[in-house]
Amino acid sequence: MSENGAEKKTAKTQRTAVALRKQLGGAPHEVLKRNKEQNRLRRTIVDAMRQGSATVPEIAETTKLPSHQVLWHLMAMKKYGEVVEGDQQGDYFKYVLVQKQEKAK
Repeated sequence: MSENGAEKKTAKTQRTAVALRKQLGGAPHEVLKRNKEQNRLRRTIVDAMRQGSATVPEIAETTKLPSHQVLWHLMAMKKYGEVVEGDQQGDYFKYVLVQKQEKAK
């Protein structure tokens, strides 16, 4: 697909999304609330990891979050390239934040 064709397809998809939002009245309040809470938790985890690599139990202890919740967020962050598995420490991997490169201006 040409670059111009891809741009047209993206523009059409965006118009469709806007039309559906208008028709359906936007996202339900519960979804927005859940997303806001998940973003807050993810920021808490990222802040805890800024000091260096850490295992799930270490992050859970620092953030006072349940370890299953920390693991869930780390797996999502790993999927999208925000963290990587580092060295193994005992039964756990240490997770490391991926440094985001500044976009060229």
